[in-house]
Amino acid sequence: MAADERDQTLLRQQALELKLPGSVAVVGCGGVGSWVALFLALSGVEELWLFDGDTVSEHNLNRVLLTKADVGASKSEKLEELIHKYRPGCVTYACGKWTPEVADGVGLHVDYVVAATDTTASREQVAEWAGREEVRYIEVAAEGEVGSITGEIAEFVTPEDGQVGYQSVPVWLGPAVGAALMAVSYVVHGAGPGDRVLRAGWDGDGYGLYDSSKQPESMYYEPGEENITNEEVG
Repeated sequence: MAADERDQTLLRQQALELKLPGSVAVVGCGGVGSWVALFLALSGVEELWLFDGDTVSEHNLNRVLLTKADVGASKSEKLEELIHKYRPGCVTYACGKWTPEVADGVGLHVDYVVAATDTTASREQVAEWAGREEVRYIEVAAEGEVGSITGEIAEFVTPEDGQVGYQSVPVWLGPAVGAALMAVSYVVHGAGPGDRVLRAGWDGDGYGLYDSSKQPESMYYEPGEENITNEEVG
């Protein structure tokens, strides 16, 4: 994409002086990770590494901009196609399953890595690699009515953690997009949540927010829990 064209497409955000990173890796290109990557591309991040060894399943289609014709195709490759449709100037690398060996083998050098994978074990691998390479780490997830992010490995394991894929966990588009928006907001401002856990979603009475730094007695966002307001989130 020519510089003048890129300047025009991003004209409305120039006054915000966002601190866009040069390169970001997204590990997990499903219902949350695909939105993270797409939002980063639309925000002007110039290089994205997309890691996912899985293929598109029909149960993914309620949370991604794909169709039944894409079922069975590589998630990372379909996401790459989608990004190029909306941001053709973004340089992307569609890779298979992420492992530390694969990351080292492709010479991965990024400013951020966003983990949107299915299991604690895989996120631990990504976080360990990020720590070793001094890369900022953000973890994103969506389950049920709630999306969440943190800058460390979340200290919980879901009952389905041993299963590949989240087909058995109820979830819809809202929490997936919400988690992606929280993560991307940190990335494009050159920041990170650190050890904070931020969760947002529908609590039965309305949209609620939870910040572990303001409610340290609980890591979890539960229906009916007294939640902080938008004004209270730092």
